[in-house]
Amino acid sequence: VGTTVEHSYKFTNTGTTPLVIHDVKPSCGCTALKNWPKGPIAPGESAEIPIEFTPTSPGEKVARTISIISTANPSVQKLTITGKVVGG
Repeated sequence: VGTTVEHSYKFTNTGTTPLVIHDVKPSCGCTALKNWPKGPIAPGESAEIPIEFTPTSPGEKVARTISIISTANPSVQKLTITGKVVGG
């Protein structure tokens, strides 16, 4: 509780055209995004979307999502954070 957890979602563009991420939207205010890729990601190139999550309720089972809007097909992909908050 109250401790920020950092994680980076790493990915590779497996398509044949550049991938452009238009927007990244967390499902709640407890999740912050840091420096996600703003430019095109070439085919075969890897990148990452770093996040910070700050839980506030002890004992809470966490299931949060981050929506990635891009030129991929489908255009919206969802990342999920799951766990149980301890401490407090």
